[in-house]
This record gives sequence, C-alpha cells and structure tokens, in this order.
Amino acid sequence: MKISTSSERQSTLRSIKPTDAVSNRQTLLEILKLEMEEWKSEKGPKIKENLFQCGFLLHIVGHYEDVELMYEARNINLETSCGFDVQNLVGGGVEETITYLEIQGLNHVAEEIKAGYYYRDFDNLPKWLSFKKKYYYPED
Repeated sequence: MKISTSSERQSTLRSIKPTDAVSNRQTLLEILKLEMEEWKSEKGPKIKENLFQCGFLLHIVGHYEDVELMYEARNINLETSCGFDVQNLVGGGVEETITYLEIQGLNHVAEEIKAGYYYRDFDNLPKWLSFKKKYYYPED
C-alpha cells in the first residue's frame, strides 16, 4: 500500500475495514506518524479526517503500546484535541489502559483518560463505536 501522500493514506484508510484493523496495525501506525507530521507542519494537513479515522481504527486494534502515540496525535493542537476522540485511547478497556499507563510511568496520559472518565466520555462506548463505524464506513 502506498501511503506517501494524503490522498494515498485516505485511500488506504478507506480500504482497511474495522474487521481488518488488527492485521493492518503497522500500516496504521505508519499512517498516524505521517499524519502527525503533516498536522505539525506549517502547511497543515491536506485531509484532516485521516488522523481521526486512523485513531478510530487503532482504537479497534486496542494495543496499550499505541496509546502514547495516539495521545500525542490528540494533543498536537486544539483542533486535534477536539477531533481525535479521547475514546480512541481506550480500545483495550478504560481501566486496563489507565493501569498500563500508570505502570509505564505515563501518568500524564492516564490523567487525560481519567478526565474523560470523570466527564463520562466512556459511558456508552458501544454507541460511540457504532456511530464511528457508520460515519467512516456508511456502506457496511
């Protein structure tokens, strides 16, 4: 899969169905890093939704090891902190992710998830997941 341009990454993301997210984890991480670079550049991203869709697919993957990078993506600027849902960070489970992060000494990341917990962002994860699937994959 070619992912050097925003449009190639968009096509790749559209081709990765939620059921295929786990087997495409490395590609998703590569896309996330490229999108983060674009968001941080002076020109900004060409296709803003790529970062957010990639985060959604990584939520489905649910690897705790990916949460720190996803946190960085979420906190690039105000727009990413609004568009990159905090729910993306807890694909491996809310409490489990917090515990993992605290053990790893990533307390600042754990605190952001705890804040989401406090504000009830995780009260209906199945509904959030269903909405995101329909948003990114309306034909399914």
